Amino acid sequence: MSFKSVLVLVDDSARCESHIELAAALADTNGGHLIGIHLYVHVPIDPLDSPYVELDDRQTAGERMQHRSPNRQGEAKLRFMEIAQRYSLSADWLAPTGIANEALPKYARYADLAVMGQLDPGLPETYALTHLVERVVLGSGRPTLVLPGAAIFPKRFAHVLLAWNGSREAARAVADALPLVQAAGHVTVLSISAGRQDDLPGVDIADYLRRHCTDVAFARRSGGGTSTIGETILESAKEIGADLLVMGSYGHSRLQELVLGGVTRTVLETLDLPVLMSH
Repeated sequence: MSFKSVLVLVDDSARCESHIELAAALADTNGGHLIGIHLYVHVPIDPLDSPYVELDDRQTAGERMQHRSPNRQGEAKLRFMEIAQRYSLSADWLAPTGIANEALPKYARYADLAVMGQLDPGLPETYALTHLVERVVLGSGRPTLVLPGAAIFPKRFAHVLLAWNGSREAARAVADALPLVQAAGHVTVLSISAGRQDDLPGVDIADYLRRHCTDVAFARRSGGGTSTIGETILESAKEIGADLLVMGSYGHSRLQELVLGGVTRTVLETLDLPVLMSH
């Protein structure tokens, strides 16, 4: 498998250009196609859609978004196309007018990989995109590369940390990440113990990965204590110098709401390196 079609969210964040650059580099490595998507942000007026935001604030934000949308889209497209041309990539530009939280997962299904950053809390429209990352990760059916809002990340990954617990979601993430694993050359499989010393779920997957990458290491950490599993994963990534985390994402649908598992939520909210998630 290779990433022949890479979709990247083009937003108004200060880091967006680096997101496009990384998506372009991934598409270029695999001789692929780059898709940029810019979302029309619908600011809900119905209090049931956004119960914790004052009505006046919603109306003001809606007016500001409607006024800004034409300029924002033109500037975003120009920025995207300049980078695609620099990499000599074939490219498409999408600007759907539907509800953003529904449009992005939908269009991500027609790509091999979706790339997006953490939402920027400084943007006035961010509250209208609540749970956007979760909806793409859990609802698109495609691997999603989520980029940190503050940290600097490379265009090429050299050391991949794979968080492995033997689950279906983790197996899916491993398969989806193989192009990045093969390109990186160095992989560490992290297994977090639940207390049973004879339980080594990462050994078999390490053997599997050695058929795709010769440099595979195995690390074991103890669960519990003062750190959550999500915190332990991120701490381990920092300790070994990983520049990409790969893990399965966990969650379920409840009354049309996507509910993340605790580990997935911790990682998405506090990540300081790129993470590829699959569900």
